[in-house]
Amino acid sequence: MSAVCSPMLGPATAIPVTATAGTGSMTAHWTDLSDPSVLTYRIAAIPNYGAPTTWLTVAATHTCKTLTTTITGLSKGMNYEIWVDAVHTDTTYGTSNITRETMIGRSLAVTVL
Repeated sequence: MSAVCSPMLGPATAIPVTATAGTGSMTAHWTDLSDPSVLTYRIAAIPNYGAPTTWLTVAATHTCKTLTTTITGLSKGMNYEIWVDAVHTDTTYGTSNITRETMIGRSLAVTVL
């Protein structure tokens, strides 16, 4: 996966996400944003027609490099998509808040081995 860096987080932010199947797991790969307001990323494997797995938290590094994390405990033979959210600071009317930008990236469905 080549790093295509998006400098700032916004409503139209869409980062590429790929998923690699493992035995009962999936490894997610996505490009880190250079936006200093991004604190962490929330990552989950979403099964077809089901609720998300446990959300994992990965620290932002602001480097535009590919970040990777592995989600375990997935069902063999089931298709999952990886969803990526960004947790960031948002300043509104001079007040800084922590908020989440949902699904800034999503992989194609991959079947777990």
